Amino acid sequence: MNKILQTPKYQSVSQWGMQSMKINPLQRLTYLKKQIIICTGKSYTRIRARHSTNVQTLSKAFEARDHISEGHTDRLQSLVTDVAVTIGLSNSKLTDLRIFAQFHDVGKVGIPDRILFKEGPLTADEILEMQRHSEIGFRIAQSSWDLAHIADWILKHHEWWNGDGYPFGLKGEDIPVECRILAIADAYDAMTNDRPYRQALSHDEAVKELKKNAGVQFDSKLVENFINIIEENQSRNRGWRQFLLHQS
Repeated sequence: MNKILQTPKYQSVSQWGMQSMKINPLQRLTYLKKQIIICTGKSYTRIRARHSTNVQTLSKAFEARDHISEGHTDRLQSLVTDVAVTIGLSNSKLTDLRIFAQFHDVGKVGIPDRILFKEGPLTADEILEMQRHSEIGFRIAQSSWDLAHIADWILKHHEWWNGDGYPFGLKGEDIPVECRILAIADAYDAMTNDRPYRQALSHDEAVKELKKNAGVQFDSKLVENFINIIEENQSRNRGWRQFLLHQS
């Protein structure tokens, strides 16, 4: 075993975990996974619970680090749920999709701040480094009982409808529908909120971009579905605002 993953004999796994915050998160998760193999009964249950807590902690740590995208997960969960309901996904799929929306970018914990928060355009090498986040996220999810069932989606959530995405260059319906839904919702939310490299676009500008990339980056049918949902939500919100104004 790599020396960095070895624990002193007098330490429990939890003590080691508390004293190893500077160790790569992937290494900690890999170590815990290996420990499961030699554990039985109550020890197995304790390790599993601790491992689940580690993943949640990892997610919270990333949210705290990525202050720029504050609120992104909540908005994304709402958007993907609306789309999934309209296309008839099962309740279990809805639950999985919401978890996917929360953890799809967890692999960015492995991306350096100088790239993640860069204000200007990324270089070719930086783009390749950034693209690694889907693979890093996949490996994290595979190491977790809570996320293993969505690991494949995390790996493929940057595939494009026309095959120009990564990491596999999947095309059309070879891309999981959950990934196709998230790609549209994620792009819309990113476009309509400020980023280090640009100001937020208006709703109309974002919709125009979605339409332009339908059939290229995105599933055309899902884009149409998504736009209809957004327009309906905005119309409903305008109606509520007018109602409240009349009541005041």
